This record gives sequence, structure tokens and C-alpha cells, in this order.
Amino acid sequence: LSSFACAIPGILSSRTIPSWSDRMATIMVAPLMSCSARLPVYAVLIAAFVPSEATYAGLSVQGLVLLAMYVLGVVGAGFVAWLLKLSVLRGKPALFVMEMPPIRRPSTRVVLREVYDRVMTFLRSAGTMILACSIVLWFLASYPRAPENYEGSKVRYSYAGRIGVAMEPALKPLGLNWEIGVGILASFAAREVFISALSTVYNLETDDTDSDSLIQILKGKKASGTFSTLSAISLMVFFVFACQCMSTLAVTRR
Repeated sequence: LSSFACAIPGILSSRTIPSWSDRMATIMVAPLMSCSARLPVYAVLIAAFVPSEATYAGLSVQGLVLLAMYVLGVVGAGFVAWLLKLSVLRGKPALFVMEMPPIRRPSTRVVLREVYDRVMTFLRSAGTMILACSIVLWFLASYPRAPENYEGSKVRYSYAGRIGVAMEPALKPLGLNWEIGVGILASFAAREVFISALSTVYNLETDDTDSDSLIQILKGKKASGTFSTLSAISLMVFFVFACQCMSTLAVTRR
């Protein structure tokens, strides 16, 4: 459950599980929970590609798609855990006993202080990472400068574009292009960096002085047929299963 906020505390807390096989299975499936860092990616893609007025059985389709991403991670984690326990992580099932601490009413001052500390910790850790990655990506997407007579995309000529083009054959079956590849590459530092990375690539590509919001840019891509709704869904499914940040991988290995 704590992995829905971030997989790292979920993995660290698995140290209290006495059974080695159960502990390893927990560590392997914890990153499949859709953490809070993936929520901005889901929110932007759903807002751009799923109509807000669409409903199914009286429920918002946007909400159902978001719920589906979370359910997909849970079902996938259950299947992977079951598969591991049947094969490489065989072991006797451990009894689950949890002693609940006494419940007391929290102090308002303590709650506000804890919230402040957590927000500042996030800004210092994730905020600095996002800023640093955005600066590095801007440099990679801006240099080297394309010649004046270059007819193609200027971003495609840059270092970031060349990296994205090299990744494109692997992304093509998913319906994704080199621009998404650049965003995916940046998201391995932190998954929420995908949003700022894609915004940087698209705004530099259009060479426009007015930076449109990423949602508006993606809606334009959808209207032009260069980015479909199915491609957006495949990208979200990719984030559910495949896109783990470097911090999660490091903590898993440790």
C-alpha cells in the first residue's frame, strides 16, 4: 500500500518480512504499484486524449481510464508474485500477524509540521532533480544548432533528437515516436520529469515564442493524426509496467 505513494518506502519496509522468499517477491512487485510520480503523466495524457464529457454507465471515462491504470498495476503485481512463488521463490507461506498500535487523536501542530517537513523534503529532492533534468534536456535538445538550410526538425538534429531516433525502432510497435523516446529517457531520472521533458521537446520543435501547455500541444498532435489515443494508452501501460526510476532500481538492488 505504501508503494502507491512511492515504491522506495515500500521496498525498504519489506525488510521486516521474516520469510526470504516472501520478502523478495514483495520487493519485485512493489514497483508495479502506480506511484504518485506517475499520476502527472496519467493526468496529462488522459486530459489530452480522453474527452471530458465522455461517460460510461453514468461514470466519467477519464476517471475510469485512470482507475484502470491503477487496477492494471495491482493485477499485474498479483500475477507476477504468484508466478515467482510458483517458480524461483518457492517457500512455505508465512503467517501474517500485525499488532495494531493504539489510535490517538493527532495534534494539529504536529500534523502541520509533518506536512511542512514532507513538502520541503520533496521540493529539495524531487524539485531539484526535475530542474536539473530540465536544464540538461534543454541543452541536449538545443545543441548542436541545425544549419540554416536544414529542412527537418531542429530538435531532431540535436543530441536529444539523435538519441530519440536511435530509440525509435523499439518504440515504433507501441505507436510512439522519437519525441516520446526523449521523454521516456529523461523519465528514468524521475518519472514526473517526463512532462517537463516532453514540453521542452515540443516547444523547441515548434520554435514558437509562446510556450503552449503540453495538453494543448498533445491535442494538436491528436488532431493532426501524429499521436493517437491508442498510442497514449500504450504509453500509460508502459509507465505502469516498464518505466522504473533510477532511485527505485538502486533501492531494489540494495
